[in-house]
Order: sequence, then structure tokens, then C-alpha cells
Amino acid sequence: MATSIDRLRRFAAMPRNDRAVAVAALILVPAIWVALRLLGYKATRRILSRRIEACEHPECGSVARQTANLVNAASRAWGLPRCCLARSLTLQRLLASRGVPTDVRIGVSLDGGQLVAHAWVEHLGKVINDSITVVNSYAALETDLGHSGLP
Repeated sequence: MATSIDRLRRFAAMPRNDRAVAVAALILVPAIWVALRLLGYKATRRILSRRIEACEHPECGSVARQTANLVNAASRAWGLPRCCLARSLTLQRLLASRGVPTDVRIGVSLDGGQLVAHAWVEHLGKVINDSITVVNSYAALETDLGHSGLP
């Protein structure tokens, strides 16, 4: 298990842009988690949505995956319960600020007779912040619950 010193060393070794994304994710994940609980989904989405020009660069996919890895690490650092929606909205907001179009998807499944839900982010139809095995265990809802606001 990594110690705090190990984490700080890895953080210091990151490229400057990655450090900025990691810090933003460390701030946004808990803020969005709280907003979802206090304001609800619609109000939180309204606060986060803002139109941004779409990325035309072929490296958008690698930017999306790298940003997803940083947001996932920030989410794990906070240890918040049931934070997949906050994590996904954080990732979508950070990618939208870089012009990368995404969709937040929400799926449902039955677990021991209980209806459970899960959220993840897709970029050009590909899951970027979760395991395809996990995502495939949910039936994705067909409505557009979270387009990034990009054209």
C-alpha cells in the first residue's frame, strides 16, 4: 500500500497539466458529491453545464483516458460512498473545459432484489472511466442524462 510520501512523490513527478487536473478533481469530486445530495441531479447538472467548443484533435481520446485516470484516483483518495455520479460529472466537466465531448450514462440492475444504479462516462461511445465488465452488468438508460454541452 502506498504511503502518503509515495503519493506525494508520484504527484510531484506528474507533468504540470496532470497535476492541475488532479488538484481540480480533488476539489470537484467532493463538491459535486455534496451538490448532488443538497441540490439534486437537475440543479447540479444546470450548474455544471456550459457550452464549449468541441476538440478537433485526434489525441482527445488519450486526453479523455488520462483525465479519467486522474479523476478516478482523486475519487479513491476521498473514499466517498456511492460517488460514481459525482466522479462522472467531475470527469465530464474537466473534459468539457478541454473541449472533449462526453456523455454521462446511467445504468440500472437488480442486486439481490434491490434496484441499483451506476454512472459512467463515454467518449465517442467508449467507456473511459470504468471497466467494461462493470458497465455491462447494468442496463443503460436510453435518455440523454448528461451530454457535455458540446456541439
